[in-house]
Amino acid sequence: MKNKLTVLVLLIFVLASINYAQVPISPANAATVIDANVAVSWTAFGTFAYDYEVVINGALTGVPTVSNTALLTFAIPGTSLSNGDVVNWQVRDYNGGTPLAWNVYSFTIGPPTPTPADAAINQVLNTAAVSWTAFDEGGFGDGPYDVELADASFAGAHSTVAFATNTAATTLAIPTLLIPSHTYYWRVRDTDTDGAFTDGAWQTFSFSTIQVPTTQAHTLILLMLAQRNSM
Repeated sequence: MKNKLTVLVLLIFVLASINYAQVPISPANAATVIDANVAVSWTAFGTFAYDYEVVINGALTGVPTVSNTALLTFAIPGTSLSNGDVVNWQVRDYNGGTPLAWNVYSFTIGPPTPTPADAAINQVLNTAAVSWTAFDEGGFGDGPYDVELADASFAGAHSTVAFATNTAATTLAIPTLLIPSHTYYWRVRDTDTDGAFTDGAWQTFSFSTIQVPTTQAHTLILLMLAQRNSM
C-alpha cells in the first residue's frame, strides 16, 4: 500500500510539473500555406491562459502580441500577408501567474500549385489547359482570378495565347496547338485582395513543350497556322 501511495504522489507531482505540448497546431510548424487569410490555432494545454506573439518577416522579441487570453486561435488578415512572407509565432501558458517558456513555430505563405508544374519540360503540343490550386490574398475568399498564357516571358515582348479576367475557375483552356521545343509563360493573380477587387501580385510559371524532328515541326506549325486561320 505504501509503495502504491508513493507512486501516486510521484505521478501527481510529474503531471503538475508538465508544460503540456499544444500539438496539433495549425498551420503545422514550417508548413507552406497557400491562402493568405490564416487562422492560427493550438490545442489547449497547461492552465488554459495564454500569451502569444506574432511577427511577420522578422525575429520574435518575447513581447506578447496578446496576453492572458483563454482563446486557442487568432487570425491574420490576408491584407497583411503576401507570397513569400514568413510568419513567426509563439505561445506560452502560466504557472501560478508566472509565464512559462515559449513554444515557437513558423509557417510560410507560398504560391499556388500549378499544373503543369513550374518549369516542366516535354509537355505535349495539345496540352488542353493550365490550372492552379485555389488561393487567396485577402478579401472574401479564393479568387476570382486574372490569368494569362503567353509565348514568351512577361518581362519582354510577348504575345498572348489565352487569357481570362475575373474568373472563378482555376483552369485556363489553351485554344490551339502549342509550338514544339518552345517555352511558354503563364501567370495568375487574385483580383479580390481586400473585398473591393484590388489586384494581388502575379504568380508566374512556365513550361516547355516536347522536341520533335525538324520536318515534323514544320508540318505541325503549318497545321497550327491553318487551324488559327480557320477560327
